[in-house]
Amino acid sequence: MNMRFVLPVLMLAVSMPAATGCVSSAKPAASAPATVVLADAYAAWKANDAQTAYVHSKGIAGDMRYPDATRQEAAYVAGKAARKLDRRSEAATLLGQAAQSPDKLLRGQALAEQGMTLNELQRFKEGAAALLKATDLLEGEERSLAYFHAGIAEQKLNYWSDARIHLTNAMRYTADAGLKADIRRQIDVTGYTLQVGSFADADNARRVCGEWRQKTQALRLADPRIVKAKNAVNQDIFVVQVGQFSTYDSARARQGLLGANGGLVVPLWGN
Repeated sequence: MNMRFVLPVLMLAVSMPAATGCVSSAKPAASAPATVVLADAYAAWKANDAQTAYVHSKGIAGDMRYPDATRQEAAYVAGKAARKLDRRSEAATLLGQAAQSPDKLLRGQALAEQGMTLNELQRFKEGAAALLKATDLLEGEERSLAYFHAGIAEQKLNYWSDARIHLTNAMRYTADAGLKADIRRQIDVTGYTLQVGSFADADNARRVCGEWRQKTQALRLADPRIVKAKNAVNQDIFVVQVGQFSTYDSARARQGLLGANGGLVVPLWGN
C-alpha cells in the first residue's frame, strides 16, 4: 500500500522584486522564474525522477530572493524527494520548513511527511507529535494515514493506550478497505520480534533456523521459529523469527547482542 501523501496540485503565485534605476540593492534575478522551475520539479516527481525533482525544488527552497510561501512549497517537494532518495535527515529539515506554510493543506501534508520521515530515523516521539499535528489540518484518507502512522510510532514508544486511540481514529476517517485491514492488524500488535530471514523455500528456512538456534540458546532465548507469511506479490514465504519482546527498544537491544543488525524488528500479533 502506498502510504505517501500527495503533492499539492496548485503552485503558489510567485512575485520577484523589480529593480529600479541603474543601481539596485536587490539580489540578481533568478535565471528562470520560480513557477517554471517548480513546474519542472512537479513534472519530475510525477515521472518518478526524485533526483531531478530534488535539484529543481531545493534551489528555490534555499533562495531568499523568493517569497516565503514559494520557498515553503519548494521545500515540501524537495523534502519528499530527499526522503525518497534516502536523505532522511535533510528531508526532515526541508519538511519542517514547509510546515511553516500559512496554507493549511500544505502545512498538514508537510507535517505528515515529516512525521513519517522522523519515524524512519527512529525519532518516534518527534514523529508522532508531527503526525498528530497533521491530523488537525488534514481530512479523509490523509487524516487517517496520519493517525495510522502516529499509532505505529506510539506502539514503538510503548504508549499502547494512546496508540490504540489513534489507530481507532484512523479507522474512522478511511473508506479504503486495504487500509482498514492494515489498521485492524496494527491494533492487534502485542510486541516485537526479530526477523532474521525470509525464504521462498521451506528447507532454506529450516537450515537458517538451525543456525540461529545456537545463538538463541547462548542468550537463553526461546528457539527461533518459522512463520508462514506472504510477500509483496502475495506469494507464500517462510520467515525466520527470533525472540518475543514486549517493547520495541528491548527488541532493538537484543538485535545487537545477537549480531542480527541485518535483521528487522517486526511486530508480533495477538492472533
